[in-house]
Amino acid sequence: GCDYAKKPDLFRRVWPQYVQGVKMLMNGAGVPDEDYCIEVDDEPKPEFMPHLVEIHQLAKAACPTVRLAETLACWKPKLEDMKALAPYCDRWILWRGAFFNKDAYLDFVRSELRAGKEVSLYSCEVTLRQSLLRYYRQHAWVAERHGLTGADMYQLTDYGSGKFGAKD
Repeated sequence: GCDYAKKPDLFRRVWPQYVQGVKMLMNGAGVPDEDYCIEVDDEPKPEFMPHLVEIHQLAKAACPTVRLAETLACWKPKLEDMKALAPYCDRWILWRGAFFNKDAYLDFVRSELRAGKEVSLYSCEVTLRQSLLRYYRQHAWVAERHGLTGADMYQLTDYGSGKFGAKD
């Protein structure tokens, strides 16, 4: 792959081609742009957020109708970085524990929903021994309470790390 941080000039050249390739592949399979989304980055560190604006801009310039998603984790970026990214991001996937409290982040979530963006919350547990009430029953209710467009759940398993059973 081409890492933006290591080779930004190469990345700027190949990233738009990659987005065009995904669009061509999906459309060729009969999937219109409104039915898929490209996750641009998964849980970026806050210091990388300003670069994501450029990366999203490059993708939108290459393929304006392709939908772009961003997954943000517990290490919340600055609100101004999220606002700078908002014009180019079609779907937000936000960690449940960080973005849905009564503060400016929740105001941002509400404004994105009013703008017609998709916003979902997610949890990614690292053990199968977590609270069933919190993880399975309350998760959907939190999404409903905030009027979100989805509730995503992930389970990290570590079998492939050679430490069978350490977490899963």
